Amino acid sequence: MSWLWSEILIKSTMASAIRDVFVAVSKNEVAAVRLGTTSAVDLSLQIPIPMFLMSIPGQKERSMPGLLITSANPFVDEEGNPDPSNLDKNFALLLLDDEEKIINELQTENLELSHALLECIRMNKPTLSFQQVAQTEKCELNTLLMLSQHLIYWRKAIAIPPIHPREMYIVNPNCDSHQLPAASVAWRKAFPLAPSLPHFLSAISHAPRPYKTFFPSKNHRETYLDMLAWLIRNGWVTQLRTFAWITVWPEIIYEVSYQLKSECVAKKKEKAGKSSSGLQNTSSGSAESTEESGSDKAKEYDPNAPMTTEQAAERARLERLAIKAAEADAEEAAEFSKMPLPVLTHNVSVNKAAHLKGIHPYIIPDPHKVSHKESLYIAAIAKRFEDKRMKEMWWRFYGYLNGREALEMVVLKEGMKRKDAWALLVGMQEHMMVVKHW
Repeated sequence: MSWLWSEILIKSTMASAIRDVFVAVSKNEVAAVRLGTTSAVDLSLQIPIPMFLMSIPGQKERSMPGLLITSANPFVDEEGNPDPSNLDKNFALLLLDDEEKIINELQTENLELSHALLECIRMNKPTLSFQQVAQTEKCELNTLLMLSQHLIYWRKAIAIPPIHPREMYIVNPNCDSHQLPAASVAWRKAFPLAPSLPHFLSAISHAPRPYKTFFPSKNHRETYLDMLAWLIRNGWVTQLRTFAWITVWPEIIYEVSYQLKSECVAKKKEKAGKSSSGLQNTSSGSAESTEESGSDKAKEYDPNAPMTTEQAAERARLERLAIKAAEADAEEAAEFSKMPLPVLTHNVSVNKAAHLKGIHPYIIPDPHKVSHKESLYIAAIAKRFEDKRMKEMWWRFYGYLNGREALEMVVLKEGMKRKDAWALLVGMQEHMMVVKHW
């Protein structure tokens, strides 16, 4: 029987292809096969696997140790919803193997896209976003994204937020510690002068800080960025990202409440004035009308005519309601007059004024879906920035403060220098609740 199978595999390219596909897929690898038809057909088959996880698997979920854990999803549409067909231009390409090895594989395959993919590999760097690469190399962004997506799909690369010396990185919570001995050997081979892998991971996990603080000197920058790329590629570290929500302090809550009550009292006064004026005009108009139509006794209105019981009861009820409403309005106006005027301070978070007691800070969950009062909070915060540029940038940045947009990506999305953007965000930090996680 084994002889028969061997003969079948030699004579049938279909049988050989089926065997290769089965062997590769059972090892969770990509199967590359060629069918010897009239014109040879090359196929690459795989069962797609995730390149990263957005959360740690639960007790009832399949564990996948060694995969990168990050909330940074490179495949989203313009509204932030998952979209496998749309690669975010603000991400960067990180090869999953040695560059020379991938290049040799593409040259050996010599497929239709091989030359374009080689050029894509040459241009892309894990330190530059796709948009930055397109601008630097003066190439078409959509073409670059298409080729990069091809490399990602066939497990040659992954998309990550561009690595940068100023960012923070931590040990990947999903790293496979059982692979540490073998990984240490590979690390030593790749970076013979670097600290040992366990020592370096220990230093990174001790206290998160900007990655550049690990550089012995500026001359080590490129080497240490290569080391970081190796660690991310092999699932040992992930980026510690910054997220924020808008915090509304009691001073601002009180100011907006005062503003709304002031408008309400003013409207009621205006309404009461119009009602009083309307009644006077109505009475005057009735008298004039009566005089003008004195000759027409049938149509003349007699104010002294007796009312029915129902009419009298209704009139009394309306008068009681009017008196009650007027008393309530007067009471509300009196209470409002006793409220202290809002005072704008430079540090709203430390305002301990007596009239603010009992008012607790408020978090706006999503600045894109706000109530009228929340929109007033946002406008009131803008008034606190005396610097014109800070005020302009608040209106430009506040939409990112939703707990889902990493502030590290804001720099790329807004096309600003990292140092300038972070300086502005630091200036706004009193009005933000900040958290850090992957």
